Amino acid sequence: MEHSIEESEQKRRELVFPKLEKGFTRKRTGRSGYLYYKNAGRMLELYTEMSGVPEYHFLIWEEGFENWVYPNRESLWVEEKKQISKELVYWLRKQGHKTNFKG
Repeated sequence: MEHSIEESEQKRRELVFPKLEKGFTRKRTGRSGYLYYKNAGRMLELYTEMSGVPEYHFLIWEEGFENWVYPNRESLWVEEKKQISKELVYWLRKQGHKTNFKG
């Protein structure tokens, strides 16, 4: 069962990846979705969900900051994580999004 879920996730990523611009892209499906980061032929995927409190537009699950998920699952280096976190804080501010993510 776990194997088929991972296969399904990988197929979804294969469809999404070519359509993404470099940098951050948010895609929603109902109350949840993903915030994608594309750079140098790789993709990071952060799960998001609508917030139930007024101070946030949506919530970001930071577990996605552990690994690149496409084309291969690879751990992020500490330096990469710091740089992407800074870029995300800037992107969220520029887009006017209020989230739980502090960087």
